[in-house]
Amino acid sequence: MKNFISVVYIKTNSLSDEKVSVGLFAISESHVSFNYSKDKLKHADSILQNNLYNPLLKTLDSIVEKAHEFNNNKEHELISENIFSLEYFEYLNKSVNGIIEFMPPQPFAKNIDNKEFQKLFKLFIGIDLMKQESKQVNDFKVKVKNYLSLSAFDKTDKNYKIEPEKISGVYSPTIVDFICKNGGILLGQTIDFNATVNSIDKNIYEYKNLISSLEVFAKEKELKDKGKYNLFFNEPIEKEQKKVFDNINKDKNKPFNFAHVDVIKNTAKEIENNEYTKFSLIFK
Repeated sequence: MKNFISVVYIKTNSLSDEKVSVGLFAISESHVSFNYSKDKLKHADSILQNNLYNPLLKTLDSIVEKAHEFNNNKEHELISENIFSLEYFEYLNKSVNGIIEFMPPQPFAKNIDNKEFQKLFKLFIGIDLMKQESKQVNDFKVKVKNYLSLSAFDKTDKNYKIEPEKISGVYSPTIVDFICKNGGILLGQTIDFNATVNSIDKNIYEYKNLISSLEVFAKEKELKDKGKYNLFFNEPIEKEQKKVFDNINKDKNKPFNFAHVDVIKNTAKEIENNEYTKFSLIFK
């Protein structure tokens, strides 16, 4: 599969074909890069004046998730032609009443790594992606907070402190984002991959130890299974953090499900559709 790029536009006037560039696709055999500017999306929506911001946002975020899935799939070279085909772009052009326009993929001679993608994004979208990503880092905690405000998480202990006195093997109080039980333990923790490498390493080590302790605890309490343990991440920006991220992603023996922070909403559906209760009730 050759390298190619596709600029994403929002049509602001169907009669005059006026449009605003908001995002960029860059695809190669081994990696898919996709990003968009929320600020330009909001600007385009203000011109349209038809309150389509949320549907547009949902569509673009779904593409972000699809790109994550592709990049994390070890057999991506076998499926790339099918997933990101010309038919896929034609399908996207029909979404949200045809207001989004994905330009036909154009061949690109150079290899498109992260640095090259940033240059292309600045060229075609007019936005400094590094500055936008810095803002996204600040938005990470806000995004987590918003997800945990979903009603499904009322069935969980949120920002729960696990005490050494209650869980053997935990050496100091550990706060987790959410925890609940339904035959087994369901645990969710988030990690900011734009923190320092030492901080990331420390958090990973502590989380693995916590999981090991909870698995022993589950066996002692005769729960049905060891449990489900999730670690939700945001995309690292710096090179050193990316190395740690890649090492974790490649580790086939990690004791947790490693998923993008947006997958929390899928966990919310699982909790909502099943009879989960707060983990703390086990001590009552």
